[in-house]
Amino acid sequence: MTRSATVLTRLAALALVATTASAAAPVAEAAFPGGNGKIALARFYTPGTPSTSIFTVNPGGGTPSVLIRNGRLNFDPAWSANGNDLAFDSCRSTTNCNIFTARADGTGATRITNNPYFEEFPRWGPDGDRLVFMRRVSGNMDIYLKHLSSGNVTRLTDSRAFDEFPEFSPDGNTVAFGSNRSGSYDIWTKNLHTGQLTRITTDPHDDSYPSFSPDGSKIAFQSTRGGNLDIWIKDLSSGQTSQLTGSSVGERYPTWSPDGTRVAFTRARDGTANVWTVNVTTRAFVQVTSTTSRLGYVTPAWQPT
Repeated sequence: MTRSATVLTRLAALALVATTASAAAPVAEAAFPGGNGKIALARFYTPGTPSTSIFTVNPGGGTPSVLIRNGRLNFDPAWSANGNDLAFDSCRSTTNCNIFTARADGTGATRITNNPYFEEFPRWGPDGDRLVFMRRVSGNMDIYLKHLSSGNVTRLTDSRAFDEFPEFSPDGNTVAFGSNRSGSYDIWTKNLHTGQLTRITTDPHDDSYPSFSPDGSKIAFQSTRGGNLDIWIKDLSSGQTSQLTGSSVGERYPTWSPDGTRVAFTRARDGTANVWTVNVTTRAFVQVTSTTSRLGYVTPAWQPT
């Protein structure tokens, strides 16, 4: 896997696969199980240029609708716990990307960070007042946390490794992330109260992009441990790891449905990338988007309702 995780690099990697308001106010914590709303996703918009827009689509399939488009790179959508707000990163210049939020209908876009760095992959805490994201400074990627009400920013990781793709646990006490601090890429967690770091996966292959199940008992992640890039699930109680998808094509960017029954992901096949879902019990697959253009759909995020 390409490990430089800036938006530009990730977009370039996907292209290679395809060709072969003010700060949000705190919101109520969502109950589990939640209702399954729309899926937000990003898509290349203009052929030959580094431009992406954010769309939404019904999880059963259909034509995606534009949510955020401004001729820039808009990527990594993430819903708040009550589904009323969206966070995303946007590259408004060639030298940096910052974190933004908007209302669920795409209006009221507000810049949350304003720094000369690449700041990407925002994820909400369940209280609606915290966002975790990754920031690249001098070639190093670490995880940061921002309180929207106070504006305070805390650095959660500080190492020479690449720490990336953070995700809050549903109770807001832990942040999971991918890191190569152990040599290979594995899933790690950090307890926000004690500061304790825990290595969740120990496979010699690359494990990254963790996504907590809504009840906090499992983590879905992408991994090369099966020979291809596939989606796997780690049961945090039993320690058991199971393969959720398995094919000869790349499957990445897992995200759980709010009711905990399905996982959405991106599958790169036939010269493009589309979003699919899979039932975690029956392994029944549903193709959500069906574009044949090389301008595929990536990084799905499932809206709670």
